[in-house]
Amino acid sequence: MPAIMTSRQAAELDHAMERNGWTSEDVKKASQGNMLETLRLVVRGELTAQQPDTIIRPDQLPPFDPESFIGPGWTIDEDSLIEMEELDLKEVKLVTMLRDDERYVRGGDHLHRLKAAGHRALTASVFRFLWENKHMIPESWKELGIVTFDGTVLRDRFGDRFVLYLRWRGGIGWFWRVRWLARELATGDLSACVVRCA
Repeated sequence: MPAIMTSRQAAELDHAMERNGWTSEDVKKASQGNMLETLRLVVRGELTAQQPDTIIRPDQLPPFDPESFIGPGWTIDEDSLIEMEELDLKEVKLVTMLRDDERYVRGGDHLHRLKAAGHRALTASVFRFLWENKHMIPESWKELGIVTFDGTVLRDRFGDRFVLYLRWRGGIGWFWRVRWLARELATGDLSACVVRCA
């Protein structure tokens, strides 16, 4: 296989990175996920430098495979595909469907209310993309508790229904779990949605 660049080009890149303050940790992070693909698109002028922070393109969202991500026996029960040219994370709202007089609501009822309101909940494919590109998770989500991705309902091998969620914990960082839809949700449990305008 031919080399991607000559030793002279590699030296030029090395000097440019050093001149611009790159560290070995920066290089390691840039080598993960699709960061270099994004950089290549920026260099070629196909993507502006601002887009990678908030924009997710459809071709970046392969179908979510619950067995490979969670484990054997997991399947997709419902998947509300978001039809879009691109998803701007600045337009995503974290919402609760709790009424003013409620402290809790069952997960399944919360899901029905989201659908009735016409909100488009983000799917497991978007969850997986953000999990693999944590630098794109909005900073404001860290302070807001549990962020669920109700656009995809999963089923385990016992037939119980779940949705995926992300949560920030200081000292640990982002982690993910599945939330049982038969369980009650409280005010700190928020759904990531593209909200229908009134």
